[in-house]
Amino acid sequence: MIEHPFFCGTVYYGWLRCWRVSWESSGDYRFWCFLRNPCKAAVDSVAVVCLNPGSLSHAGKRLARDTTLRALTNAFAPSSFHCLVLNLFDLSTTRPADLFTRWNERDSKCATLIFTRLRMFSVAAYMMAYGDDHLSASGLISSEVSRRIRAVEAKLSYLRPLPVLRNHSGNPKHPRRWQIEKLLPRCSSYLRSASSYSSRSLRPNHYEGSEVR
Repeated sequence: MIEHPFFCGTVYYGWLRCWRVSWESSGDYRFWCFLRNPCKAAVDSVAVVCLNPGSLSHAGKRLARDTTLRALTNAFAPSSFHCLVLNLFDLSTTRPADLFTRWNERDSKCATLIFTRLRMFSVAAYMMAYGDDHLSASGLISSEVSRRIRAVEAKLSYLRPLPVLRNHSGNPKHPRRWQIEKLLPRCSSYLRSASSYSSRSLRPNHYEGSEVR
């Protein structure tokens, strides 16, 4: 269990049904969120990369309302993996449109992104799940999101990518769409198929390197 913050925030804990949830927040920013699978066989984690944090921030007053986290626990429940929720941008907003109106605040000034500090989470694989919301933003914002996606994928290239369900645009579906479109069983099957993946096969220096910008 992660007890100390990686950045300038505070580590909080809560429960979502039988899942132990921990996260690091500082004001409106959430740097990472870890969903501990109640399955006793769970050792490693799969990182799921979304656009930006939703309802869960600060001390977790709105934890129960976070539909993304609920969808993820449903998808991961049949697997033997914990879920590490990461984001392209750390500003927490209940609507993606609010991220775009506060675009200059998208990254915390007191922290870099988490992608070079994954060793403590025993990550064995990853799934991209950022959705299509950025396509409704201005051309400049959309291009900056695309640039961040490429940088994050490069940083995670040492990990095994799991199959993703895609929108008509070609972008990976967001976990909310998994739930709405009744695709959770397919996501669960992808996770079960990855049961042989192990973080212990990764060399330590894979976790290190330049920060994501």
